[in-house]
Order: sequence, then C-alpha cells, then structure tokens
Amino acid sequence: MARLSCSRRTVERYRQRFYLRGPEGLDDRRKSNYRKIGKETEARIVSLKQEGQHRSARFIKDHLGLRVHRETVRRILVRYHLSRLSLPPVKRVERFEAAKPNALWQIDIMGKTHFSLIGGLYLICLLDDHSRFIPYGQWFYRQYGINVYQVLYNAFIRFGLPAAILSDRASQFRSTQRGGEANSQWYAQKLGITPVYGQKPQTKGKIEGLFRYIQRDFVMESRHLDSLREVNGAFGRWVEGYNFGHEHEGIR
Repeated sequence: MARLSCSRRTVERYRQRFYLRGPEGLDDRRKSNYRKIGKETEARIVSLKQEGQHRSARFIKDHLGLRVHRETVRRILVRYHLSRLSLPPVKRVERFEAAKPNALWQIDIMGKTHFSLIGGLYLICLLDDHSRFIPYGQWFYRQYGINVYQVLYNAFIRFGLPAAILSDRASQFRSTQRGGEANSQWYAQKLGITPVYGQKPQTKGKIEGLFRYIQRDFVMESRHLDSLREVNGAFGRWVEGYNFGHEHEGIR
C-alpha cells in the first residue's frame, strides 16, 4: 500500500471537505501556476528557447499564449539551464539615474537594421531615464531630423514635456558648426527643455541596452513583416507590452 505523504492536519481538512461537499470537496482548487504547465507545454517552452537563445521568458509566455506569470516560465528555463542569454559581455560602466520620471529622457537612433522583405530601417526611440518607460519609438527608412521631430511630437502629446533630453552629438540633435544651433536645440529651448549632450559613450548605456533588448525580443521575431506600416504597428504593440507589463529586464 502506498504511503501517504501529507500531514495529519491535511488529512483532517480533506475529511471535513468530503463531509460537507462529498467527492467534489476533494478536488484540488489551488491556484498554483505549476499545475497549469503540463509536460507537453513545458517541452514547447524548452523547444522555443532552444530555437532562439535570445528569447526572453516574457516573449515565450506571450508567444505560446500561456496564462501564467513570466516568472513561472523563467523557472522552467532555469531548471533546464536555459535562462542565461548568449550575448557578448558588456564593459561595466558607472551608472547614473534621474531622480524622477520625466526629469530626463534619452533619445537615440539605432543603427540600420535589416528586415528581409523591406530592407534596412532605422529606429528613433525615446527612453525615460528614471523609469525605463518608452515614451515613443518609430521605424523609418532614413534618419532625417524631421523624423526625430515626429518622434518627439508624438511623445510630447501623450506624456507631456520632460525637463531635459539627453542625446549624443549627432547632427540631428546638435549643430556641427562652432557657435551654431541645430533646429532641435532651438525648439527644445522654446519649450523649456534643457538639451544635454553625452560626453562619453557610456552616458547612453541605458538606451543602448534597450536597443540590444529590442534586437533580440522584437527584431528577431519580426523580420518577416513586409511593410513599414506593419513593422511600426507591431512595434507599437510591443512597446505597450513592454511599458505596461513592466518588462524592463533587458536594460537593467
């Protein structure tokens, strides 16, 4: 006869439930996420991760439509020694952080990214330095200054004005002429926004970390899209999931 591996208190609880509700009272109604992940689903999680080492627990959960927390998927990956990403090491840098949301946004242009059916695109994106929230981002065929203004405008009308914006010294953000003033500098000052320019590459560490995350969590799964409109639509949905799902694991 099999040995019962539970306490006397547990046995008494089940006896009371059986007395009150009959056999139905013995049903296991616990809400544990683990009982929702069967062997077949677990195998699919492992297979999806092995097919793409860049894939995060959040992506796998959403891709498979699992009604469990991301942490449940992550624990399965840990158990199979698949939780670590095979990414090149990044030089350690000293980090700073703005005191509160909207105190400082970062803006940058991600280098040309190739999509199989439509060619190379540039992502112009904003990141809140304190919260890691993405106010706005959009893909373009060209990295023109007017496209930078479009991204800024869409962010401003949705989330208001930041106190300052940090960028590099590219011509879209700062005049290349001594004593000159780029259009973006002039507009920023008119709006009461302080333009800040990074003195070192490490200054942009957070947004560059975001770009690496976008490459593996969005681009790698979206190369099949066949129009700029589809790419931006999919990216908009990705940003909503990133912002409101609080999935900032990739840029910490």
